[in-house]
Amino acid sequence: MDILGITVWREARGEGMAGMTGVYHVIMNRALAGREGWPSDPEQVCLQPYQFSCWNSLDPQRKLYPKPGDVQYKQAQYIANLDPSDPTGGATAYFDSSITAPSWADPKLFTVAIGRLRFYKL
Repeated sequence: MDILGITVWREARGEGMAGMTGVYHVIMNRALAGREGWPSDPEQVCLQPYQFSCWNSLDPQRKLYPKPGDVQYKQAQYIANLDPSDPTGGATAYFDSSITAPSWADPKLFTVAIGRLRFYKL
């Protein structure tokens, strides 16, 4: 199973390539951070409990899988082959502005907004 591609697709398919690229970089930034509690394997980063809501047992997205030929999923898979520059400024977390800001969303740690997604370097 393509854990990384499915995570990016589930979390940000409605935000286009820019939003999906941002989510991809958050996952990679965590994997490369070498920080205690964050695995170095991107797939393990995706599957950490309560980190990416699309894998939470009660999240309705968890049951969604892309259909064959899904354009957004193909884009999500392709992101790793694009220009490696990080549009999030090294962000390691994000949230969708359609929800109440989480307690960790300190304005001093804010890096960028991409569509409805707000990125933070924790």
